[in-house]
Amino acid sequence: MEGRVEGGQTASYIGHHVWPGAHSRYDRNYNHEAFKETIANKPEGCLVGLDFNYRGTLWSVEQAREVMTPIVEEHVDVLITTIEDMALLYGIGCGRYSVRQIVDGDMDYLEDDDIRAFAEQVHQKFKTRIVAITIRYPDSFEQHRWESAAVHAGGTFFRSPAVKSITLCDRLGGGDTWNAGFYYGLLTEDFAADSVVKGVLVGDAATRLKQTLMFDLPIIDKNEVQALMKADRSGGGNRTSR
Repeated sequence: MEGRVEGGQTASYIGHHVWPGAHSRYDRNYNHEAFKETIANKPEGCLVGLDFNYRGTLWSVEQAREVMTPIVEEHVDVLITTIEDMALLYGIGCGRYSVRQIVDGDMDYLEDDDIRAFAEQVHQKFKTRIVAITIRYPDSFEQHRWESAAVHAGGTFFRSPAVKSITLCDRLGGGDTWNAGFYYGLLTEDFAADSVVKGVLVGDAATRLKQTLMFDLPIIDKNEVQALMKADRSGGGNRTSR
């Protein structure tokens, strides 16, 4: 992707997953090596975004922490994560909820102050510019609810205006689609403090559409995302679009 960054420069925005080499039984983590090469050659002023997407089936908490901590601390400007991952790997609580409650799945409704407290701890640990949090509520196999939030180091906080229900067709790729929408919001608003507002709104609309489609590639376009956002604002959305 490309966008405007400090000084009016146009620069790419690097979004990245780092998977463990052990996933395919390689002796080396080739994705990690590719990431380091990319960082070494990134343009001046280029910002780095990372989706901290821990999978316990791929590597242990200790392995993930060893690899991911220096990456986030040294390179990442925009960190997308979940409350559960930060609790499990770094012992970060969420306001009223302790690490144990989070890991055990004993969280109930999240107040804004809970999310703010969580994001502040993440900002302090990793010195990020933006922390974004995706929150999924799986009520049943087919019925989930979704919301997200983002906090800019400059102080701007924005949370989804409402928790939205999704009747799932395929949840795979839902997180990546949210990331793409969020990055779009940041890039088109020059990474200003208020860019997190557009990022959350576009990301939420994009992922809600994607998760009603099969397979992990979101075959949706800008007009569809804008139509859903408009329906949300007007309180509509019950009529069929053809």
